[in-house]
Amino acid sequence: ISVKDFRNATYSQILNWTLTWNDKPRFTYVCDSERNTTENSPFNCYINATDPDELYNLTFIANYTWFKFNATNTNSTTINATGGNASAYLNFTTSDSEVGNWSVNITIRDTGAANSSVELNSTTFYFFVANVNDSVTLADIANVTAYTTNNYTIYVNASDDDLLIPDKSVYNETITFTSNNSNVIINITSYFSNSNKSQATITFNPNSLGSGNHTINITVRD
Repeated sequence: ISVKDFRNATYSQILNWTLTWNDKPRFTYVCDSERNTTENSPFNCYINATDPDELYNLTFIANYTWFKFNATNTNSTTINATGGNASAYLNFTTSDSEVGNWSVNITIRDTGAANSSVELNSTTFYFFVANVNDSVTLADIANVTAYTTNNYTIYVNASDDDLLIPDKSVYNETITFTSNNSNVIINITSYFSNSNKSQATITFNPNSLGSGNHTINITVRD
C-alpha cells in the first residue's frame, strides 16, 4: 500500500493477508441401492462423504432415532476424516413401530461447523419398511360365577404387535372378537393409542343362559 503527496514524497507498507475457506462436506454415497427393509430383518448400508479441507472428523446425524449407526448404536456418529473422506456404517433392525414410508434426512457436519450452518450438508431420501404379519394373542379370561338376577359385563384383552404400525396406509390392523354362544354379546372393541392392546366388552344375561355350568368360547382374529 503506497501513499504519495503532491511533491512525490511516498510512503509504502506491505500488508500480509491470510485467506481461509472451509468447504462444505458432500455426500458421495447414501445407501443408493439399499433404501428398504422388512420388519425384524437386519438392515445395513454405508453413507460416504468427502471434505477435502477437513483434517479431523465428519459427524453424521439421522433425523430418526431408530436409524442407527453401527459405531454408536444411535442416530449419530463421528468418523475420522483424515484424508478428507469418511464412511459411516448403518446397522439396525426395525420393528412394527417403524413399518411404513419414511422421509429420512441425513446431515453431515465438519469440525468447523460448530457455530455455522455453512459447513453443514444434508440430503433427504425415502425409506420403506415392509410389514410381517404378527399373530394375535388372547389374554386369560377368568371363570365367572353369575346369578340370574343380574346382568354381567366382562372385559377381554388381546394383543397384536401389528397395532403398533404408525403408517396405516401401509397396514391397518383390526381385531375381531367372537363368541360361540349368541347369548354372550360382543359389544365394543377398543384400541389403545401407541399400544399393541385391544379390548372387547362382553355382556350376558344369565337368565338367557339358564342355570348350570356353561362353557363359553371367545375367539380373537386379526
